[in-house]
Amino acid sequence: MNAFLPYGLLIPFGIVIFFLWQPWYIKFPRWQDAFPAVILIGTPLTLILCHVIYFFTPGTLHADFQNFFFTLDGWRAGYSSVGLLIGAVLTVLIASVIHRFPKIELLDLYSPGAFVASAIWRTGCFVHSCCYGAPTSVPWAVRFTLVPELGIKTPPCHPVQLYEVLFSLAVLLILPFAIKKFDIRPGKGVVLGVCLIIYSVERFILEFFRIGGTSTRITLGMSATQLFALAVIIAVIVTSAFLLNLKRNLKS
Repeated sequence: MNAFLPYGLLIPFGIVIFFLWQPWYIKFPRWQDAFPAVILIGTPLTLILCHVIYFFTPGTLHADFQNFFFTLDGWRAGYSSVGLLIGAVLTVLIASVIHRFPKIELLDLYSPGAFVASAIWRTGCFVHSCCYGAPTSVPWAVRFTLVPELGIKTPPCHPVQLYEVLFSLAVLLILPFAIKKFDIRPGKGVVLGVCLIIYSVERFILEFFRIGGTSTRITLGMSATQLFALAVIIAVIVTSAFLLNLKRNLKS
C-alpha cells in the first residue's frame, strides 16, 4: 500500500498547497469559491487522466488492461505528468464555468500551480523509484530499488526526478517577482503561455537525461514526452503570433 501513497496523496496535496500559495502574489476576488470544485472534481479527474495517458503512451511498461485499471495494484503506479497538465487545465475550465469566472483569467492565475504540482509529484516519483534517468557516472548518481524483496537495484542513474523538483522550485521563486516587476495582469493569457513554454522546455530538456532509463526514443530521436512538449511550445508560439497579428489588424 505504501507504493500508492506518493501518487494517491501527493497530487491532491499539491493542489491544496498551490491554492494556499496562489493569493500571495496575485489577488483575485472570490478565489476561495473555486476551492471545492477544484478539490472534488480536479483530484479524481486528474488521477484518472494521468493513469489513462500513461497506459497509452508509447514506450511505457505496464501490465494488461484489466490489471492496470481494475485492480489496486494497477493504480499503485503508472501516472503521466502530461495527464497532470491536461487535468489541471480542464479542472480550471470546469471551475470557471461553475463559478462564472473569466476562463483566461483563471487559467493565468492558476497555471503556475503546474510547478508546485511538479515539485511534489516528482518527490513522490523519487521515493517510489520510478521515472529515474539513464545510467551515469556522475557523483550524485542514485541506485533505485526495483525489487525490494530481492534487493535488486538499478545501476547508478541520473536522479531526474530531483532535477525537476529543483527546476520547479526555482521557477516558483522567480515567477511571482517577475509577474510583479513587469506588472503582468491576469486575463490576457500571458502567464498561461509563459508557464506552458517553461514547463514544456523543462520536460523536453530533462527527457534527454531519462532516455535510456525509464524513457525511450520513439521517433525523430525523441521520446513521446519530448514530442508532446515540442507540440505545446509550437502551439503557444503560433497562437500568440496569431493573436498579436489579429490585435494589430483590429487597431488598424
